[in-house]
Amino acid sequence: MHPLRSETAVLAIPHLGGVALLVRYHHEWWDGSGYPDGLSGHEIPIGARILRLADTVAALGENRPNRPARSAEEIREVVVDGYAVEFGPDVTDAYLGLADRRRIADYYAPTFYRGLMSAAEELLPPEISPLSGDQLLEILSALIDAKDPYTAGHSRRVAILSVATAHRMGLDDDMLRTVWAAAYLHDLGKLSVPLRVLAKNGLLTEDELHAVQLHASVGASILESIPSVRHLSPGSRYHHAGTGAATLRGSGATTSRCSRSCSR
Repeated sequence: MHPLRSETAVLAIPHLGGVALLVRYHHEWWDGSGYPDGLSGHEIPIGARILRLADTVAALGENRPNRPARSAEEIREVVVDGYAVEFGPDVTDAYLGLADRRRIADYYAPTFYRGLMSAAEELLPPEISPLSGDQLLEILSALIDAKDPYTAGHSRRVAILSVATAHRMGLDDDMLRTVWAAAYLHDLGKLSVPLRVLAKNGLLTEDELHAVQLHASVGASILESIPSVRHLSPGSRYHHAGTGAATLRGSGATTSRCSRSCSR
């Protein structure tokens, strides 16, 4: 169940352990029919009860492959129907009070970013030890691999095999570290591929295949936008080179060849 996987991922991030239970319980229902633990009523932490309603409202307001976004009136009807069933009465009353007075602002990226940073300041202690490089790579690779149910642990396995290959080739320590990091992040662009495509049981359409093939370039673009990991972008962009993707020569080719041969 994804709440349990999400809880495990959050627990791996230092200083966010207090958030883990809210993530675990955000699919629990007020009447006890939710999952993963079948909690009910005030057994469910207030933060998780808030997440349950907010997650539902946000999802209903978004376009999905199987349906268009619901209107505000339709979403309100779902919330009212879920009163004291899916949603806690206190949380439902608070939400309806805001919605009926049109006090809920539309999504706006700068405002969301400021809110996110403010929340982080409340969650994290004033002085924290930075994540080690390996911790950060483990967290990112877990997020990447969780997107595709068929490749759990894939990024870590590619990293181990890539470093073993690079070591066997006699490459220096700097290249070993670069290959290690690039292998963890080589499928970063998969985050842009719809889950229905990654999990499809059958042949992909031309458009779906194109979306999958773009993941290498998308991942490279993300890495190129982050100065501290920009040097890892060739490993992402060219790890499928030779299979219809662009070709690469030079030092970046070594990183890509190690990742590509170990990720098939």
